[in-house]
Amino acid sequence: MDKHLLHIKEVSDLYGIPVPTLRHWEEAGLVTSTRAENNYRLFHLSGTLIELGDTVFYRNAEIPFGTIKKMKTMKSEALRKTLSSARDSLRDKLLSIRAEIERLEKKLAMIGEIEKCTDELTEAQIPFRRVIEFDYKNKEHFRRYLEDPSDFISISKMGTDISEDINGLAVEDGCPGKVIFERDPRDRYLMAYCKNPLHKYSYDYLGGLKQKLSEMGAVPTQYILQFLVNMVDEEGNSADYYKVWFKIS
Repeated sequence: MDKHLLHIKEVSDLYGIPVPTLRHWEEAGLVTSTRAENNYRLFHLSGTLIELGDTVFYRNAEIPFGTIKKMKTMKSEALRKTLSSARDSLRDKLLSIRAEIERLEKKLAMIGEIEKCTDELTEAQIPFRRVIEFDYKNKEHFRRYLEDPSDFISISKMGTDISEDINGLAVEDGCPGKVIFERDPRDRYLMAYCKNPLHKYSYDYLGGLKQKLSEMGAVPTQYILQFLVNMVDEEGNSADYYKVWFKIS
């Protein structure tokens, strides 16, 4: 047999492409072959090298099979437009991936905070600038919440039941919505971490912190809860973890 002709298994081994994928690409017209007398596929090394090289390159760029097939007959202007579109699509995807990585880094940092936290109240400023009321009929609010659940904020006045909290979203830009909190650097807050075990979910999981505030002689007028993460606690129970700021008058 001509040394430049390769069986499909040989091509698969050389290029690291699974045999089923090669068959699929051949059926789609992305790579050509001839047939031996025993009907086995034979690929010519020189032609296959170029065809497979282009196909692998374009598939790595996430260009659809149908488009790759058409690219074989494209002139420079059409080819340039197709490749520019693929590049722009990958750039958008890269931005999305980078944003997701940042959100994961933020979540990892929150877990680190919880692992190191104590039950002490410490003076701290609110990290977010504004909170808008969560509109459960607003798709943009849901989209932002799903992107980063730690933007979910609950705000309540002291002396009211926690079940009466107003739920909101921490935002830094002009997301439309009723503003229910605006950070003021003159305000003083005491911050702590808390958890609410899901097996005995309670609206009074801030009771211990409120008692500490009373013992300190601090008079809180408002508290702001930020959801951090859900994970299993030291007792093996699933729990929601929060960061809470008490506004001190």
